[in-house]
Amino acid sequence: MTSSPSRSDPALKAVFDLAEYLVSGHHIPADSRELLRQALHDSITSGFEVSLYAALGLKTWGGTSALRKVGLSRRDRVLCRLRRKLPEWAQLSPAAAAKAMSASARRYETDRWPREQHKIAGPATQPFSTWWSFLRAGIAVPGERQLSTILKMEIQDGFEFRGRPVILDAKGASDESTTHPRPQSP
Repeated sequence: MTSSPSRSDPALKAVFDLAEYLVSGHHIPADSRELLRQALHDSITSGFEVSLYAALGLKTWGGTSALRKVGLSRRDRVLCRLRRKLPEWAQLSPAAAAKAMSASARRYETDRWPREQHKIAGPATQPFSTWWSFLRAGIAVPGERQLSTILKMEIQDGFEFRGRPVILDAKGASDESTTHPRPQSP
């Protein structure tokens, strides 16, 4: 099960909060500011013998790396958005939607992917565009049980770059056209 990074990884959330601030000027929550301040202090006072990455607690031995958690979280958000976007899946319970989505992904991978994998652009329609993008990027579509868990979770805490594309169309263009300007210096 992939959990929401903001609940299980405060340091990872703090880094994303900082990046969100740098990209769009959104406020950094106090808990993230304090964690970043303490990590910077520890890294600087050690003469950088302790890396910022380690001071934040993002360097792990075993388990799931921070980078992998970010990738899984992004994949999960794409899957949740895909479910909401397609009327035939949006009206289903998470378990039923997971069953339908999983079957669709397996059919696409078996039937169409062998013919489309070398094309420059993927299919123009959903969900095939998403399945093509996932397979092209080497992203595994989770099985039915895991997908059901992801759809139930629905990642409701807003842990994402709001100005970043998540679902790409067949030409690689963003499904979301909003971007946030970089904040200007005073």
